[in-house]
Order: sequence, then structure tokens, then C-alpha cells
Amino acid sequence: MSVGFWTAAVLCLLTSALLPFAVRPLLYRFAVVDVPSERSSHVRPTLRGGGIAPGMGIVLGTLVLAAAVPGVSGRLLVVIAVASAAFAILGFADDVRSLGSLSRAVVQMVIATVACAAIVTIAEGPWWLYVLGPVAVAGYVNVANFMDGINTVSGLHGTVVGASFVVSGALAGQPWLTGLGTCIALAFLAFVPWNVVGRRMFLGDVGSYLLGGTIAVAAVGAIAIGVPLVAVVAPLVPYLVDTSSTLARRVARRERWFEAHNTHVYQVLARRHGHVPASSIVTTATVACAAAGSLAFVGPVGAVAAVVLFAVIAAVYLSLPSWTLRLTHREARVEHV
Repeated sequence: MSVGFWTAAVLCLLTSALLPFAVRPLLYRFAVVDVPSERSSHVRPTLRGGGIAPGMGIVLGTLVLAAAVPGVSGRLLVVIAVASAAFAILGFADDVRSLGSLSRAVVQMVIATVACAAIVTIAEGPWWLYVLGPVAVAGYVNVANFMDGINTVSGLHGTVVGASFVVSGALAGQPWLTGLGTCIALAFLAFVPWNVVGRRMFLGDVGSYLLGGTIAVAAVGAIAIGVPLVAVVAPLVPYLVDTSSTLARRVARRERWFEAHNTHVYQVLARRHGHVPASSIVTTATVACAAAGSLAFVGPVGAVAAVVLFAVIAAVYLSLPSWTLRLTHREARVEHV
């Protein structure tokens, strides 16, 4: 690994770990506080917007990495860094001023469209990424935002997805993806203690938009340059399954699906077992999917096997609320006897 790689990794780690000390007064100044409601998974007002720290770490680290990587790979990293910064800025604006859903969606699509067009052009990727890439990127930004409802879940998600990109980059012979994955993983891992220890701080929309945007744009870049799609998408499966199943369930019940709620699988698990155990379950499912996705590097048969494993993991994950409810009732009956 080059000096640029290690410099970028250390910069991401230290920035994300230490910048919150400087960010906290800024958040108090702008009154960026998450006040719990009946739909929240938290019970006390807490600062949000801490995602500025991993955001700054990822952007700076990725630019340092880009300077050390020549040609197409370096240009891809610059695009990803700029897109990450743009999504983070949009998220911070939403944290401070609560943007309208329409204006937020429009800006998300604009950032996603420009980023995907640049990536596909630079990498000479498949034409369909021009069309589907922006939709996928904007969609995953919202998925990450929906899933950022309990302590540590987003930090651990970023850590595992980043690690998965490290492996995919190594197997595909794409050092830029390995370096970027390292930056993502270290930046979000370094923020986890701020989410659970002492005077807590949430990532906020700046952090969840950063998480979803960086991961999705990096995924488009990886696919455009030839990394197997199944391997790239693998660690995103639990988030996608939780969000899509919850949306389908709410639509089927004729609920106002676009309003805030607390009925995601991870939120149900958090109410019954606590935030960290629920986050650990989501993370375990993500690790399992990422491991299964590596089979795609074997060939078409491996990719099919990976998709089958995704389905099994997803089925188990979605059934956990029912299983845990039955177990709770069974334990209650035993105690009663």
C-alpha cells in the first residue's frame, strides 16, 4: 500500500474521531437537536448533525487518495468525494432548516444524476447506469436515512459496507475501491463511540445522507468499472429489504407511508431488546450478505448462489420480530407458572 493510502486512512480515522469535539459547539449554536416524538426510538433530546465529522474525514481522505491514484481511478475518487460533500451539505441544511420533501428530492436527484453521468463517462461504463444509477443513488440516500433510527446502526453499517468494498476492490484488482472502502469503514467506525458513550451525538441527516450517498455513488463507480454487481450490492441487502418490506406493508395497510413512523424491523427489535442488540442483528445480516456476495467473483454460478443466500438471510431477518415475540410470550408463560 502506498503512502497516500495510509495517509488517507489515518486522516479519515482521526478526523471522524476528533472533529466532534469542535462540531459540538457549532451544533449547539444552530440548535441542531433531535427532540423525541411518539414515533422516535429515543427518549431524550440529543444533538444531531455529528455526521459532519465522518463526512469531513471521508471527503478529505478520498481527495488525498485520489491524488495518489493515477488516471481513471483518481478521477472516479474525485467525483465520489464531491458527491459525498454535496449530499452531506444537503443533509446538514435539512438538519438545520427541515427542507420540504419535494425540494429535498429534487436536489438529491440532481446530485445523483451529475455524479452518475460523470462516473459512467469517466469509466466508460454501461449505458443503463446513466438511467438507473441516479434513481438507485437517490433511493439509497433515503434508505440510509430511514434506517438511521437507533444508536450505532448507521456507524456499523458504514463500517461493514466499507470493509466489503475493501474485499471487492482486492478481488477485482481495483486499488481505488480498496482505499475508498477503507476510508468509509474507518470514518464511520470512529464515530460509533460518539453515538453510545457519554454525551451522545447522532449522525443526523448530514450523516445519513453522507452514508447513503457515498456508498451508492461508490457502488455505481465499482459497477461501472467492472466489479460484479451482486458483490457490490450484497452488503446493502438488509437495509433494502427492511425498507422495502416496511413500505410495502404500510401501503397495503393504507397508511400514510410518507410520514415518519417506527415500524421498521430494526425499530421493533430495538424496542424489545435495546438499540445495540438490534444494531448488532442488522450488522450480522449485513456481514452475512457481504460474505455471500463474494461468491459472485467465482462466476455466474457463484452469483446465483449468492442471490439464493440473500433470500435466505432476508427471510430470517424479516421473521425475527415474530420469533422474538413468540419467545417473549413463552418466557412470560414459564415465569407465570
